Amino acid sequence: MFHVVTPRLHFLWDVIEPAGVIGLASAWGFGVPVVVLVSSVLNSSNVYIKSPFQNFAVFPFLLFGTVSVLGWLAVRLRSQWTIPAVVERCSSWSPW
Repeated sequence: MFHVVTPRLHFLWDVIEPAGVIGLASAWGFGVPVVVLVSSVLNSSNVYIKSPFQNFAVFPFLLFGTVSVLGWLAVRLRSQWTIPAVVERCSSWSPW
């Protein structure tokens, strides 16, 4: 299996990158995309991993997963980012 997958990793990256790699860290962005991509990569022909039609299910799930992970991070880290951002903005602000 690894012998087949290793030369095709750059094709996998080309499919995952536009929709958001961060989405793989969510439940929505992991299940369906992994099943679709594994079946495309393990196929005997490279055509399946290169074809957008074969991997169409990956894009909405990864996009939703990316948005949900970034939203979760924004809520959890909002208090930690707010104070340094305000201090930095106020210290660099000058009316003259």
